[in-house]
Amino acid sequence: MDGQPSFSRDALPVVLVRGWGALDIQDEQRLTHQGFNIGTVYPHKTGPNYIYEGLILRFLKDRVHPYEDATNVLRYSPGAGTMIDPDNPLVERFANVWNSLWVFRYYDFEHRDLKYYGEQLAECIAYVKQVTRAPQVNIIAHSMGGLITRWMLQRVYGSKNEAHRHVNKVVTLGTPHGGINFAHFADILPVGFELKYFSRNWLNKNLGGTRKKWSDISESFDPAGLLCVIGTNRWSYAVGSKYLTGKRSDGLVQQSNAKVDGAYTAYVHKCHGGRDSLVTSREAYELATRFFFGDNLVTITRVNGRILGKYELFGSPEFYTGHSVKPRGVDFFLNKQCKDCENCEGAFRKNKLPAGRVVYRGFLDSAKIVAAAAENSDIAFRFDIYIGERDILGQIGFSDTIVLDQQCVFKYEIDGQTLSLYPYMQSAGGELGDVAEPDIIKRKAKQIGPARYEFGPFNVKYRTYEAEYAVHVEYVGE
Repeated sequence: MDGQPSFSRDALPVVLVRGWGALDIQDEQRLTHQGFNIGTVYPHKTGPNYIYEGLILRFLKDRVHPYEDATNVLRYSPGAGTMIDPDNPLVERFANVWNSLWVFRYYDFEHRDLKYYGEQLAECIAYVKQVTRAPQVNIIAHSMGGLITRWMLQRVYGSKNEAHRHVNKVVTLGTPHGGINFAHFADILPVGFELKYFSRNWLNKNLGGTRKKWSDISESFDPAGLLCVIGTNRWSYAVGSKYLTGKRSDGLVQQSNAKVDGAYTAYVHKCHGGRDSLVTSREAYELATRFFFGDNLVTITRVNGRILGKYELFGSPEFYTGHSVKPRGVDFFLNKQCKDCENCEGAFRKNKLPAGRVVYRGFLDSAKIVAAAAENSDIAFRFDIYIGERDILGQIGFSDTIVLDQQCVFKYEIDGQTLSLYPYMQSAGGELGDVAEPDIIKRKAKQIGPARYEFGPFNVKYRTYEAEYAVHVEYVGE
């Protein structure tokens, strides 16, 4: 992603764009914050990880990046579109308030058309910038809201420069960038007039650019400014579509259809929509805020790797590998690959795994340390390695034999001009860094560019797996 435009880490206004509301939208119109105020209870977790209040309330309570709710500043008129009343006292109240949340209520409009929604989203952003005097906005969009955002970026703004003049970064949650598998019926049957927007043919034609390729947005928006959050728990989706989409989906959208070329990706073990889903998940909030405000871009590469042992008596094995990351203080994965997620890489048919494979790329936020205990002067995150092997004699399930399921911890700190990184084996108690000193492997940083550092390689060896991993840290602060 070299040569990317300069993305701001400022607390810019955040515009929230909801997903598809099906055919009857009367109940959707009554939702004050269009579902972004709904959270999830995690009964098996404790402390601040127990109850997630919902994205909006969590933004309002955030001690590091606090926001304000700008509900009622704008009006969404059924016939006239997005409006602003200059006599509304809230207009003056939010003058120069960049750190504000705005919910785009496109289902309040009479005209139900994605093109119109995209045009009105551009109007909404223009008003947000006018009120707050912010130079740009960030966007969080769920499902079809991501397609509305893309229409605005690609068809309303039309160029990278114009799009970046208004929009800094975008996070999509379960957006069917490549469509929904069974939506091709919309091409031949008069069903669900908005269903056509989920058709691969429609997306290639209308959002595929000059190449007519749905996954390529590079002509109109730099994909380095896009994070695609992908759901992996199809079975918890309360809609029958989960039986039509098959494996590797969130119950509605195939994982391969929920991302675009060159964008950042993150896998979350949640379904597409509902009470316990991508839009109501704590993971979505943690990912979005780190993408918007994070100052450390971390890339973990498997330099080489070999699986030890023989797992098939006849024929060649089928190995699947997964890597997951969980930051300290937040009992939620920023990226999760495992058997249940159905998103591991593979199948690899040789014990020697492909070399030089990037297994994780994402943002961490050093400002979160301010809210942590005083002794935590470093950044730490848990790194899980999973390897499974599918039994060639029984193809039921995603992976039948667990070869490895191991946890490590990486820690690095800034000490003057020197960065040091420490990988730890997970202790029996499960605490980060709770390990005997002789087990610590320490590597000094090697500077490989302006504000870019490399650590490693780190030799990781278990009874069933040995590999070398390298970690790159790029400081992206302004």
